[in-house]
Amino acid sequence: EDNNPIEVENKNLTWKEERDNYRIPLLIKDIKNNSSTLFLGAGVGQSAKLPSWNELLKKIFQKSSFAHLYEADIDKITEACYNSNLITARYLTQKLKDKNNELCKAIHDIFYVDSKQQYSELMKSIVALSAREPVKSIITYNFDDLIKKLFNVTDVFQ
Repeated sequence: EDNNPIEVENKNLTWKEERDNYRIPLLIKDIKNNSSTLFLGAGVGQSAKLPSWNELLKKIFQKSSFAHLYEADIDKITEACYNSNLITARYLTQKLKDKNNELCKAIHDIFYVDSKQQYSELMKSIVALSAREPVKSIITYNFDDLIKKLFNVTDVFQ
């Protein structure tokens, strides 16, 4: 039977039935054919004890020329940015762009000096999966390079 996702839409399945009977087998097939791409988000970094978006932005405020602000002031700025991490990050980028790499230094310190980062079980599982069944590519939107370092240490793609 063809596991074509277009055909699945016509079968009135629960999401669990669709997942178990069509999506997972299709994913397994793609992985075995080396035609899958992994998209890794913040959860991978958080599994390694790295900060969430909210935590990262607050720490950037604390480590930059905004360090003199009180928590309430930071909350007001965040509210003025519609409580959006993306808009708040853009605000910080604009305010710190001419400050001698202050933003880059703050991010570096947060990830590599202050954090208690470690390779997580999730990261180890991703690397182990990629060693057994190579993926076409891995795309991450994270600032950290922990997963890349883990791949280098384990020589998966060497």
